[in-house]
Amino acid sequence: MEFTDDAHPAKSTHLLNLGICQRVWFEHIGDLPELDSSITNLTNAVQLIDDTHPKKPLHLCNLGSAQKIHFERLGKLSDLEYSIANVARAVELTDDAHSHKPDHLLSLGIIQRTRFSHLHEESDLENSIATLTKAIGLTNNTYPIMPRLLSSLGISQNVHFRHFSKLADLNDAISSYQEAVQLTENTHPDKPSHLSNLGNAQQAHFEHLGELSNLKDSIANLTWAVKLTDDAIPNKAKYLSNLGDCQRVCFKHLNRPSDRDASVSSFKSAAQSETAFPNVTLHAARHWSDILHSTGDLQVALDGYRRALEILPRLAWLGLDTHARQDWLTEEKSKNLSCLVATCAIQLGLLEEAVELLDFSRSLIWQQGSSLRSDLETLKEEEPELAKRFELVGRQLDAVNFPGSSIGVDHCNTKDIGKECRRQVAEWEDLLDRVRRLPRFKDFLRPIAFQQLRQVATKGQVVIINVSQYGVDALSFSTSGPIVHVPLTNIDFDTLTQLSSGIFLN
Repeated sequence: MEFTDDAHPAKSTHLLNLGICQRVWFEHIGDLPELDSSITNLTNAVQLIDDTHPKKPLHLCNLGSAQKIHFERLGKLSDLEYSIANVARAVELTDDAHSHKPDHLLSLGIIQRTRFSHLHEESDLENSIATLTKAIGLTNNTYPIMPRLLSSLGISQNVHFRHFSKLADLNDAISSYQEAVQLTENTHPDKPSHLSNLGNAQQAHFEHLGELSNLKDSIANLTWAVKLTDDAIPNKAKYLSNLGDCQRVCFKHLNRPSDRDASVSSFKSAAQSETAFPNVTLHAARHWSDILHSTGDLQVALDGYRRALEILPRLAWLGLDTHARQDWLTEEKSKNLSCLVATCAIQLGLLEEAVELLDFSRSLIWQQGSSLRSDLETLKEEEPELAKRFELVGRQLDAVNFPGSSIGVDHCNTKDIGKECRRQVAEWEDLLDRVRRLPRFKDFLRPIAFQQLRQVATKGQVVIINVSQYGVDALSFSTSGPIVHVPLTNIDFDTLTQLSSGIFLN
């Protein structure tokens, strides 16, 4: 690269290839400077050729793709604006008869939908639908990209329905998904994602109109998506979780124990996946617990809550340097995972475990990883090489486990991604075990034992008030003796929630 003059006709191609390689490296390793370098090189590649050059649209699209990834990583809206501008320019420079025009339109439609998800301006979503509709109009059913175009159009139509409640949008989305399913062979890796999108839309249609045939079709398509997906593919957990959601809706409306058991089974399988994204497994573990807690099966519900708390530290760790992940953890705080866990343990008479789990989950969620940062700095002082490797694997997991998302799935992950994810998780667990063998880190990313926690009560009693939809309880303890449990049965949960909604904890 250094030996090629800017005037050389191959310089822009060299810069393009280098920029793409750097972007791919970031996607696998999570090294942000590589993504910054990718954008710089792709920008230079674009600037070295004029608009009449046949490869200019390709250069612009690759630059826009890297800028979109940068936005998803750091949340800077300017990256998204640059991304849209560059891909839109690529569309303008490409003739409608060119074979790449539908691909460029697909990229633009997805980015427009991404901007809507952050700014909530209806025009972005309408532009996305129009862009994808145009791409479909330039394509026929024999073109390989057609199912992806239809599925992405369905996602945008579904998002429009969810935000603006126009039933016609949902009907259009179902039609788009159905056509995508019909045009995709069962052996194609995208088939499960099309089926899952279709099943989710059919479930939404049932919830809107109450027609049981839609619910039956939804379960059938979601079940099909699961069956077509190998266990090594990370998105299988997402399909299982979607199926569990639909089976739970069926249980809610028909009150059949078999639907409850099927839902729990789907969520449990998703939560225990070795290759799934941690935000998916956490969602599944929580719903596995919620169903059983609401129906009184407390012991198995607690197993689900424990699984959720096993997942939460890794999710918090991966979110240390990412604003979007911290927002996600904040959202989890609003759902009161810690309070639900504690209530379940209290109802089972496991008071010490209730205190341990409450302290652990609340500290992770409320502090958004501040204690983890402190622990990491201490680890760097004592074992710099181990800390460096631990950070590196964390970045790799972050890169693999958090692709851009929206309502619906644009495409399926491959077995290679699942294999890499499983390898990285295994290394993460091995490094975590090595850290915990160090004298000062035996409780690293795990609940602190109650006997240690109670030492803070040196000047008297510690009183904890735990509030959840299943009960309000007070726990009191000192440096010795048993925990005293006082059920606060006369407190109305809804009123208490309203009164506390304006209180912000720092």
